[in-house]
Amino acid sequence: MPFLVPILTGSIKAIITSFFTQKMTEEIIFQLLKYATSKTTNTLDDAILAKFEEQRTK
Repeated sequence: MPFLVPILTGSIKAIITSFFTQKMTEEIIFQLLKYATSKTTNTLDDAILAKFEEQRTK
């Protein structure tokens, strides 16, 4: 059954690629940035994240 491996990996790759659209990837990155900025004590990264969020909603 080694002939099934390329078929399965190709199918899985196609499913994953279609799942992670640009909007989904952008949302994941935004949530990771939001989490990272919540763990810091400075306010510069909070301001940058706020600008990024403002640009996302336009």
